[in-house]
Amino acid sequence: MPAPYGISQHVDDLTAVMSAMQLLKPLEGRSLTVIGHSLGAFVGVEAIRQLPGVFGRALLADGGLPLTVPLNIDDDDLVEAVLGVAVARRTELTFTSLAIYRKFWRLHPGFASGWSDELGLVADYDLAEVVADDGSVHYRPVSSREAIEVDARELYGSHAIRGALCDLRDKLAHENTLVPAITVLTAPRGLLNESPGVYSERELAGWKAELPFLTFTEVPNVNHYSMVLSARGATAIAKEFRTSLVCA
Repeated sequence: MPAPYGISQHVDDLTAVMSAMQLLKPLEGRSLTVIGHSLGAFVGVEAIRQLPGVFGRALLADGGLPLTVPLNIDDDDLVEAVLGVAVARRTELTFTSLAIYRKFWRLHPGFASGWSDELGLVADYDLAEVVADDGSVHYRPVSSREAIEVDARELYGSHAIRGALCDLRDKLAHENTLVPAITVLTAPRGLLNESPGVYSERELAGWKAELPFLTFTEVPNVNHYSMVLSARGATAIAKEFRTSLVCA
């Protein structure tokens, strides 16, 4: 998609979809849950801020809390530090076949231990066929480098996201103010299957102290990607979501 990019644009898109589905007007007895993973969790937080009273619950899967990166990091290296080199640079590469691109991801530490046919289909979807002037065919990821950079820069030390979370905390201090129940699901391992994950124990302890209205749950034996791209992780998120459902 063309610019503009960024979290606010994602919320605008979400709002447009919800409007088309007639979900923006709260109905008696209906409670909507926003579920977001990684960048989607940050979008979820901003959606709660921009659409007060629409959501009754939020599940933030390994995201939604501003990320921390070294203060001395070069601005050009920020995106790779947040997303990992493979994710950040894949838009600069070309591939001779779908199989080669699948191999590119299958060897990635975050996917190697849990590769599946379904993940292969996700990789295929990420590619566009390009015919060169000499008639040869190659493939390029459809993702926009510019979009990736704009989104990634909003994830670390984000004053807007932090402000939205603190605003929710402050609203809870006033009676008769409805604030969604928010659960933060964390993965013990990160983008490269490393430990600690995206959020260290020290960072989580700080967020728990600053934002006591959040509920934190660790999903065991998953990394940042397998939290949603594996049966184990998806099942854990589905289980958490079912706890918000009330039988009629």
